[in-house]
Amino acid sequence: MKILYALILMLLLAAGASAKTEEISVGPYNVSFDLNTTMEYNVSSQWDEANATSRIDIKFTNDTQAAIAVINETVWECSDLSPDLRYLNLALNYEKALGTITDGDLSEMIIDGKPGLVATETYEKNGKVFNSTIAKYWLDSRVIENYNISVGMTTVEILAKFPTNLSENLLNTIQVKMI
Repeated sequence: MKILYALILMLLLAAGASAKTEEISVGPYNVSFDLNTTMEYNVSSQWDEANATSRIDIKFTNDTQAAIAVINETVWECSDLSPDLRYLNLALNYEKALGTITDGDLSEMIIDGKPGLVATETYEKNGKVFNSTIAKYWLDSRVIENYNISVGMTTVEILAKFPTNLSENLLNTIQVKMI
């Protein structure tokens, strides 16, 4: 019987310490993600009406942080990620050549069910190693028939100065929906 009580207590403690899915409504968007961590952090959001931009900030007590921006343009734009891919590749190679980063990688991945780009960097500062991740995808990209051109009005951009596992959790679980 004591073992049963101990097991129930352990399950209750584990459930209370488990990670949670964050759900934030900001501007015309619902944004959700799960960092899958028991570390404490704060989430704040703001809607910039003039620039039609939603911003969510995630901050841990140790200055580890991330920002998620949902940017809505007023006109359709080319949503081909190739120019971004070329620019980020040049930027990574430049930073490696300068020695400002010790390692970096650029990849394409599915984010929120859509094609996206992810640049990761590792750098040192005051003897400590840090990771940063930059990601971008189009929330509403679609192909124009007979022209084979992708267009969109809404981008989601993520900048995370997180350990790799937290960045991966963010990218693998983020969902942005119009309200």
